[in-house]
Amino acid sequence: VHNNAAFLPWHRGYILDLETLLMEHDPSIVGLPYWDIRQGTDVASILPTSFGGDINKTTRCVDNWTLTTGDCVRRRFGSGRPTTPSQVDALLALDTYDTFRNHLEHGPGMHDSLHHAVGGTMFSARASNDPIFFVLHAGLDRLWHLWNKTSYSGDKNRVLPASTYTPNDVLDNTFLTT
Repeated sequence: VHNNAAFLPWHRGYILDLETLLMEHDPSIVGLPYWDIRQGTDVASILPTSFGGDINKTTRCVDNWTLTTGDCVRRRFGSGRPTTPSQVDALLALDTYDTFRNHLEHGPGMHDSLHHAVGGTMFSARASNDPIFFVLHAGLDRLWHLWNKTSYSGDKNRVLPASTYTPNDVLDNTFLTT
């Protein structure tokens, strides 16, 4: 679901599924918090090391979080940096979906950089085992919402991989709040 048009709608559906499950468990939950990358400071100051539990300085394991394999969730804050407010403004000014999606996914301080900045599990195929994954992707989805263009370059009616959604199911997000 990376490097193509499905990147944003797939992650929106994935976040929506998690929010739905959380609301079924606790109806007072109304949505996920999001990482506002416009803050432009280093990752360690944006995300407290205790997010999800304390981090063991030797093993880099996060207390109370395990992978589906039974291993621990690890964090190793790296060199990736969040974007600046002016970079976000430039992102939101882009005209086409493909340009916007590609920049949001791969641009400096965006998706790829932030996975690297958190490091550890977030910089692996098991990234969604770290709760920061959902906070990051909720923030990226918010930027897609703020971009507020109706263009989409992929097949709107094709079911997304490992999902029950089509892009058409999640393109209209007026039911979501900012």
